[in-house]
Amino acid sequence: MGSKVIVIGLDGATFGVIDPLIERGYLPNMKYFRREGASQVLHSTVPAVTGPAWMAFATGKKPGRTGIIDFRNLKDPGRYKLEPISSADFAENGSLWDYVGLEGGRVCVFNYPMLSPAYEINGFMTAGVGAVINSDITFPAGLKGELEKIMGGNYTGSVPYIEDIYLENPGLFIKDLNRLLDKNIKAINYLSGRYDWDLFLSVVSGSDFLLHHMWDTWKEYVSGGFDEKIGRAADFIDIWVRIDRFIGQMRRDHPEAGMFIVSDHGFQGIKDVFYIDGSNARDSW
Repeated sequence: MGSKVIVIGLDGATFGVIDPLIERGYLPNMKYFRREGASQVLHSTVPAVTGPAWMAFATGKKPGRTGIIDFRNLKDPGRYKLEPISSADFAENGSLWDYVGLEGGRVCVFNYPMLSPAYEINGFMTAGVGAVINSDITFPAGLKGELEKIMGGNYTGSVPYIEDIYLENPGLFIKDLNRLLDKNIKAINYLSGRYDWDLFLSVVSGSDFLLHHMWDTWKEYVSGGFDEKIGRAADFIDIWVRIDRFIGQMRRDHPEAGMFIVSDHGFQGIKDVFYIDGSNARDSW
């Protein structure tokens, strides 16, 4: 294999958030990549949803080719039953890491959404959003124990950002999201430093959770409604600062590697929700 490659996925990331934070001086590492590298707003899948979008990134195939259009899909035309995306869908459609492995490249896939259960590749794999924690979430199986020692607790890939407990207590959401980032960053540092690899592909899902939960905070902040030094705006910015520092650390720790920062879809607010079952539409964020 040739030069090493690092791919960092930022779920739900959008230049509509990143660029204003760069302009305000909060994201120096993102600024470096915007200035020194190549960047562009790209089209997501239709629909622009995490499940089909990360499937498309992994396989290079549109949802019409994979049959994956949401988190749960109709896989058997003869049965009206929706089934969740699984690692079998990634393997069946031929994913990037499979082809690299076939060419002898060592691959690390960390925290990839809907990639569950983990399966055998030429390297190691951990599942991300959508994983059943008690299932086979790592390959090799013993890697789970290693990661839990490094993380200082149970392996986890998500924060259920729409649960009532977080809506009632936003501070708890920020606390748990920071804890998730701590675990993810510790695991990535450990894996990228301990094991040999040619392709290191990791996804940070916390950016998506943050934007879903606090999009109203962002809109009020950019419109001048919040003081960026205190309260929810400061919490929002701090998460992005942590992500930016992590990106900078990966660049410094692996100067020999080419680096890509990618996202599955952008972000915007929702004005209304239409229920096809006849329920009343309601205002959303």
